Parts: sequence; C-alpha cells; structure tokens
Amino acid sequence: MKQTGQGLMQVSRTKPVLFVLTYTHLGLFVVVDQLLLPMFHLGTFPFKISYFILVLGLLPALNHQGQSLVDRQHTQDFIRFSLLIFGIILCALLGEIWLALNHPVLSYSETIRSVLIYFLIVLAFGLGQRSANFNLKWLVWIFYISVLLNLLFIVFKSLLPSFIIDLYYPPMVTHGLDKFGVYSVEEFLELNRPRGLFGNPNTSILQLQIITLFIYLSARHKLLLVSSHLVAWGIILLPLLVALLLAARGGFILSAVLAIANYRILMGRFNLSKFKALFPFIIIIVIAYFALSEYLNIEAIKSNYERVTALFRLGGSSINIASDTFRPLIGFQPAFDRFLFSPLFGSGFSLSNMYPFDSGTQYYHNDIFRLIVTSGLIGFCLMIRIIRKYCYSLGFVTLTPFIVPGLTNTFLLTIPTMIFFFFMIAVIRQKIVLRTTTF
Repeated sequence: MKQTGQGLMQVSRTKPVLFVLTYTHLGLFVVVDQLLLPMFHLGTFPFKISYFILVLGLLPALNHQGQSLVDRQHTQDFIRFSLLIFGIILCALLGEIWLALNHPVLSYSETIRSVLIYFLIVLAFGLGQRSANFNLKWLVWIFYISVLLNLLFIVFKSLLPSFIIDLYYPPMVTHGLDKFGVYSVEEFLELNRPRGLFGNPNTSILQLQIITLFIYLSARHKLLLVSSHLVAWGIILLPLLVALLLAARGGFILSAVLAIANYRILMGRFNLSKFKALFPFIIIIVIAYFALSEYLNIEAIKSNYERVTALFRLGGSSINIASDTFRPLIGFQPAFDRFLFSPLFGSGFSLSNMYPFDSGTQYYHNDIFRLIVTSGLIGFCLMIRIIRKYCYSLGFVTLTPFIVPGLTNTFLLTIPTMIFFFFMIAVIRQKIVLRTTTF
C-alpha cells in the first residue's frame, strides 16, 4: 500500500483507481460551498456543510510522525498562525469573565458564534496549506458562475424557480422586517435594492470581489495566466456592474480598486489591440440589457445608480454625503465607552442591560472598533501581526478587504468570505514556497 502525495486514501498498486480524494479536492469543495452555495441554519446559527470538511486540514498538523521537512515547516507555520488567533480568542474570553464579574450577562450566543468564526479561520488556513495543488484557474470559473448567479437574483428575483429561492432565501431572512412592510420572501426579493446571491447586497458583492482579489494575487505572483482578453475584461468590469446594480457604495469603491489592479496585471501595458478586445464585451452587455429589459426595474436601477454615484458628487443629491463620509465612525461613541472598561484584553462579545454593553458589538460597522472592544489592544496587535505576516507579505492589495468593507460594514464577520480568504492566503503562500524550493 502506498500513501498518495496529498491523498486522504491509501490505494493499491495492483488495482486501478478511478479517483483519489485529495486535500485539493476538499479545498475545491470548500471554496465552491463558501462562495456559491447557500447558507443553512441550525436554529439561528448559520452553517455550511464544508465546515465539517475543514477539520480534515487539522489532522496532518496533529501527526508529527513520518513528516517530511516541508510538512514540518507547514506544521510550524500552522502552529504560529493558530497561536495568534487563539491569543485573540483568549483575550476575548478574559474580557467575558471581567464583564460577567461586573455586569449581568444577557446572552453568550454572540460569544459562541464569534469564537467559532476564529476557529474556522484556523481550520481554513490549515486546509489551504495542504491544498498547494489547488488549480487557480478554477477561480476564473467560480468568478463567472458567481456573477451569473448574482445577476439571476438581481434581474429575475422572485421569478426564479421556487426551489432555488427556498435554498438561498429561507423564511428567516424576513425576521424583524415586518416594521418595514416586508412580510414574505417574495416581498423581500422585490425590494428596490436587489439583494444578490446571499440576501445581503454588501455580502453578495464582497463574495465576488474576494475572488477577483485572489485572481489578481495569483496573476501577480505568476501562478495564473489569463490568456483571453475577453475573459480578462470580464474580471475587470463585471464586479463594477454588479456593485452598481446592488447599490453597494463601499462595494463599488473596492471593485474599482481591484479593477485597476487587475487591469494592470491581466492586461499589461495599455495598447490598441487590447482595447479592441473590450468591444465584444460591451456588445454582449448591450444585447443582454435589451434581452432582459422586460424584467428590469429601470426606476430602481436609476435610484441605485444615484445612491452609488452620490459618493462622487459634491451636491445635487438627496443622499447625505457627509454621513456616508463619516460612516466608519458611526459606532465610535459606544465602542469607545466600552473600550475604556477594559482596554488591554477587551470585554468580550456579550450583552448586558447597561450602557455601553447593551448594544451588540456586531453592529459597530467597523471591524477595528469591534476587535479592540472585544479583544482589547492586545488582540488588536495580534491581528495586526497576522495581517502583516500572512497577508501583507503577498501584496498591499490583501489589505483592501480590511479597509473598505472592514471600516464601513464588516469583513471579519462575513464567515464564508473569511474562510475563503485565509484558505487562499495559505494556498498561495504554499505555492510560492514550493516554487522557490523547486528551483
């Protein structure tokens, strides 16, 4: 019997094997599940099937016998990454104890959820380390499938087959929306602002953007070649279109940053021949527009366009531009007051019935505020260490999700995006290491 390179199964030399399950295949399933498939719920707790598969990435790190030098380096890197994450968790749990000693805690549900998110990040990183053979061309296919699914939900909405709607939009998505006059999934889907693939327009566009981010990183490190100009133009421009349709202001800004980055990498130096490749792409969009015009709410599209472009105008808009500009500070006062309660290791995630602990830390709309409040200055420094060592080393563009959605909405609480992000960070790091050791 022989152990396959990255396989999970032992196969006999004498018997033909049609398929061997590897960590790479598991990694692909995790990526598809996180980026394209719906979220399920156990009560109010969200989960995906691939959460259980992530545990398999932890197994090699627990087995030190018979490891090669590369495997031992993987294990050491995994342990260092894990200790940093667990340090953040430890600070938050100390904060929970300190909070409970001083105020009655109403619920620990957000604590459980937040700790599990950090734990899933560790597992995703570990699986990514074992998936160095992950084919980065898969990202291009996944990107276009994501665009297609988002456009289906944007254009056709409640006209989609009921079984698809039931999968992606369970009845609980309307919970608490009755005060806005929304009582059913159909009414939720027909809101003027489209929801996209995942029920939240900010999440839907972020899921798409994170794919383009790693297409850029793969191309930048010469791990992926996009040979078709038409495919490249789609990667550059389609996220901008989806962001406009979803009326995602921060999403449009991040899409624009990634579009510039991808243009420089995928298209190289501007020349006329590459510019000509844009025309078929424009023609396809125009034809699609007229073909789908019957299903498009033109007034809603105009309204959403106004919402996004208000960021770039100095006047003449009903949107309060000043409030949009200072959105990163929207939760500053309650966050600052809670921070003063326990500056070093934070005060955890839980709620109390006394200010400033009576509002959930998940509603600060700013990941930095939330991180400092829940895990203190120590936890914040540990996260900076993670970002600097494992993300920034691959390129400055890896910081953009922490800046744009991270400071105006949230990045750290978007579970599928975080799992994919740290899985791909580990994959690209391992590919670079293997390329270096090969030569």
